Amino acid sequence: MRSWMIAILSGWYLILAVVPWWHAAERLLKQYDGFYPALSLGIVFTVLIVLLRRKIFSSGKQYYRHFLVVSSLVLVSGALAAGYSYQKAHAIPVQLDGAVVIVKGRVCPGGNVGVNSSGVSGPGHVRAPSVQRYQFCADQINADIRGFNWKASNADYPLLLSCYYCDYGLQTGVTYQLSIRLKANRPLLNFSQPFAWQKVWALPSIAKGSIRKILHQEAMLVSDEVFDKTKLRHRISSILQQSSHAASLTALILGDRSLLSDRQWELLNQSGLTHLLVISGLHIGMIASFGFLLAKVLGRKLPRKLQLVFGSILALTCVLSFVAVINVGVPVVRAASATIIGLLLLYWRKSGLMSSWLLLTICVCSIISPFAVFSSGFWLSFGGVAVLLVLFGRRLGRENSKIIVLWRSQVGFFLGMAGLLAFSFGGVSSGSVPANLVAVPLICLLVLPLAVLAVVAGFLSPVLLSPVISHQLLQATSALLDCFWWVAEKCSGFPVFEFSGGLWLVVALLVVGGICLLHFRIPMVAWGVPLFVMAGSQGGKPEVGGLVIDVFDVGQGLSVMSRHDGQVVIYDTGPKYAKWDAGKYVLTPALIEAGVERLSEIIVSHGDLDHSGGVAALRQQFDIDLVRSGEPERVTDSRLCLPGTTNYSELSVEVLWPSVLSGKAGEGAGSEEKQSSNDRSCVVKFYYGAFSMLLPGDIEGKAQIELVKQKGWLLKADVLILPHHGSGNAFVPEFLSAVNPQLAIATTGHLNAFGHPNKLFRNWFRNREVPLLNTAENGAIRLKVSEGDSGSAWWDVETAWPDFEQYSFVTNQ
Repeated sequence: MRSWMIAILSGWYLILAVVPWWHAAERLLKQYDGFYPALSLGIVFTVLIVLLRRKIFSSGKQYYRHFLVVSSLVLVSGALAAGYSYQKAHAIPVQLDGAVVIVKGRVCPGGNVGVNSSGVSGPGHVRAPSVQRYQFCADQINADIRGFNWKASNADYPLLLSCYYCDYGLQTGVTYQLSIRLKANRPLLNFSQPFAWQKVWALPSIAKGSIRKILHQEAMLVSDEVFDKTKLRHRISSILQQSSHAASLTALILGDRSLLSDRQWELLNQSGLTHLLVISGLHIGMIASFGFLLAKVLGRKLPRKLQLVFGSILALTCVLSFVAVINVGVPVVRAASATIIGLLLLYWRKSGLMSSWLLLTICVCSIISPFAVFSSGFWLSFGGVAVLLVLFGRRLGRENSKIIVLWRSQVGFFLGMAGLLAFSFGGVSSGSVPANLVAVPLICLLVLPLAVLAVVAGFLSPVLLSPVISHQLLQATSALLDCFWWVAEKCSGFPVFEFSGGLWLVVALLVVGGICLLHFRIPMVAWGVPLFVMAGSQGGKPEVGGLVIDVFDVGQGLSVMSRHDGQVVIYDTGPKYAKWDAGKYVLTPALIEAGVERLSEIIVSHGDLDHSGGVAALRQQFDIDLVRSGEPERVTDSRLCLPGTTNYSELSVEVLWPSVLSGKAGEGAGSEEKQSSNDRSCVVKFYYGAFSMLLPGDIEGKAQIELVKQKGWLLKADVLILPHHGSGNAFVPEFLSAVNPQLAIATTGHLNAFGHPNKLFRNWFRNREVPLLNTAENGAIRLKVSEGDSGSAWWDVETAWPDFEQYSFVTNQ
């Protein structure tokens, strides 16, 4: 049975892992009239399997029969995975990508409704902030575009809708008919972020969209199920607000982590306690344990077998009730599935291998959320369970001391999970062992039960005629949470072992952790910990020959990194939004993968958030020698870009603008006219031998014309990043002619609202047969430059998008 489950998982995830290459395969298949070749091959292969089955089974060889069954399961699960992947990749027709459609539906439960209650203007509307995002459950989608008619109805299509500078916000309990611009889900494709497509397909929304207009609205019935759940959550939230630790309790009971402050998140991450304030297997397991305990108290006079049945039913009821109230995410579904399967196995079969339960749980979770396996949370969850099974699978009944059990679990968990943690986060906090020794029993055995009782007492306060009981219980949980945060703060100061030496160090940690788990004795632990510390402190940097320049895919923004001889210079750091930071989620993983520990310089062209958003995250993670900007007053702790050249080994960085002739910062050349923020951008040129690259930031027409007058032929470069992402205001033919690049790059967001790059740029480069790459289409772009003979430079172009025509260039001195 276990081999069957392994076969199913192998075929399933083998196909899901290679699914980004599906687009290239699809293009080839379409040359032969669709998918008929693939279908024909499938039919032929099936016939061969049937023939082989008869021949092998007739020989009576049990081994071959088992082999054939396992192989068939691999093929069947792989075929199902291929069909599911194709369905996710074509969730909406290609013709609708970027089209204006009409949708009808409602805001989903827990749809992240961002409203500003400063004013009301009409039923169902409130005055809202400049940018809002909603999870919208569409019942109907209607489109009529250029002769293409499409209507989806009688289904639930989850959409992620944004509203930019809207006068009104959407509310729950109202059915809306909206005019939106629909966009297919597309990930940011960067070299340091594998499985990007799979992670996007794992999102609950099948597409994104921007709201253009509200066409119609009507109130939903009060008895609607969604509305009832919202009211229930609101009632629980109002009870928890009476506590001084309302944010922590809301995260613990309702799974809403938005109220936690940045400082609290920092403490949780540094102390290794994040898993205790997010809904996980620990919490679901404790809820099930409460159900069993209650059943034991209520049914103590029942026969033992009936007690087991009653306890399983009550535990299952408690788990399902808890899951129904909180925001249901993949981790919650995963933990609830594991608990439910465990309860069913406990009822149907008392004895059995725990590995079978683990594999069955993984299979069920793979069906519920197929792409969750490509997230670190999936492996950390099941990896942690596997570590505990190895530790206690055969020992749990032999331990006499609960303290020894707790100590063994935390130290063993620390060593066994070190490799996965290092691979996922680039480091492991040494304070996680003492922190979890105190915090795990504190939260699971005291805070969570008291918080649940406080909520129950709050609901029963009309019957009890007094809210005193609920208030006293909340005070007790607040005192315990004071202790929790004190422990988190103290343990956050412990050293963090960072791993930037490459994959081999992570593999070494996995091997050491496995040895310590299989032979969990004090001498082995004493031997494993020093190796762990040495591996974390002696990570080597991978050597990079020549010059490597990465133009990151950060959406509608800009970030460029150059690496040569251990020197790293970053030009712009990408955007930052409410819950996403390019510095944290794009640049930091890329720098860690490259083995970078120190940045020679960051140049921020100007203060706009799509260029400067990631500076703070990089400052937290790395040592930075110098930060310069065209608007130092908008970029904290930065200096003004001044004309001149800085050499980093063989890489030279020259500032061309603002120049001395352009007057003081912010003033126009030779006049008192105030420059725009865009025209104050720091314009930089990279030199490496005969190769050069121009990065003009967001400068527009006036600054470009002035640059042509002042610099002239000095603007000539092999590669040009389009000014202002290719905006029409930045199109100056004289400037482009002066640069005369061999390759142009636009850094834009997919189907951005501004229409970047403008068709003027596209036509100009097309007419001159100059390749124009776009991060929205090609993903991240990497230039590898090496010095050739006689002063020439050879450079190749790669992109993160696999379906790409490669380019190679040569630049002569």
